[in-house]
Amino acid sequence: MDWKIIPVNGIPKQSNGYDCGVFVLKYMETVLSPTEVSWAIRMGWQSDMPRFRAEITADILRIFHYLVLENIDYLET
Repeated sequence: MDWKIIPVNGIPKQSNGYDCGVFVLKYMETVLSPTEVSWAIRMGWQSDMPRFRAEITADILRIFHYLVLENIDYLET
């Protein structure tokens, strides 16, 4: 496939070698938002990494909890 590469200036950048996954998730979340993207208000992402990791963990645990409860209900019937 041919993928267009469009360089974008003025977006948050990580300042270490291990937050790339969280940055990718936050980029996807922002770009897919139905509202207009304002990168200027998102420039503090690096300092928000602990909160972002906690939010991602909570989302994963919520989904896991839901799936466990769904399977328990299935097994009880």
